[in-house]
Formats: sequence, structure tokens, C-alpha cells
Amino acid sequence: MIVHIMGEVQKPGEYRVGDRTDVLELLSTAGGPTEFSRLSSVTVRRLLAGQPSASPSDKQEPRVSIIDVNLENSWRRLNVLPLLQPGDVVVVPTNAWHTYKKISTIVRDVAVVASTYLLYLRVLKD
Repeated sequence: MIVHIMGEVQKPGEYRVGDRTDVLELLSTAGGPTEFSRLSSVTVRRLLAGQPSASPSDKQEPRVSIIDVNLENSWRRLNVLPLLQPGDVVVVPTNAWHTYKKISTIVRDVAVVASTYLLYLRVLKD
């Protein structure tokens, strides 16, 4: 079956996996998590089989189920993880460290520009 994984994994993308593959196995197949992954909030987006509409012209939006998976607790407690189904999309979100690093990078860049400008003013003054 074909499933997708995106977000904070080493190799996001589409993968062909066996029928009894769980979220952890897919994460491993995708090269594992990055340093910025939040493994306590992984989600699986699954399309549900739609009920037939009343008339052929009545177009229904596909129903979607979101399954929350806490991989941190699953590793510690050996919980049973949900098995994937064809077409599932697994999303590994970003952790707070990623946000902190991004903000600190911006602050660093602003500080470099400000110090360069102040040095320039000092050189003009002399």
C-alpha cells in the first residue's frame, strides 16, 4: 500500500509499505525524526469511506479522520500503535526548539546589522 509522511522527518514523501505497517515503522522507513520533531503530537490523516449520496449531482466532501499518536509514550509503555491504511498521511509536527532557534537566528542577524551600522557611524564620526 502507499502512504505519505511529511513534516519533521529525514526523508518525507510517499512510501510503499506492507499491509501491517504502523506509524513507528513508517517513521523508521522515512529515515527517522529530525532534531526538531515533536513525537508526542504525531497525527494520521485518514480518508473514511463516504456514504453514498442521495443523488448523483449531490457532491459530498470526503470525510476525514484524524488519529493522534503519541510516539514518546508508545516507546516507553510499549502501547499498540495504529496500523496504517492505504492513502494515510502521517504528519510529524515541529517542536518548540525549532521556533526558538528560528527566533534566535533572526535576533542574531538583527544584532549583526545593528552593530555594523553603529560601527559605520563611529567611523564616519572619526
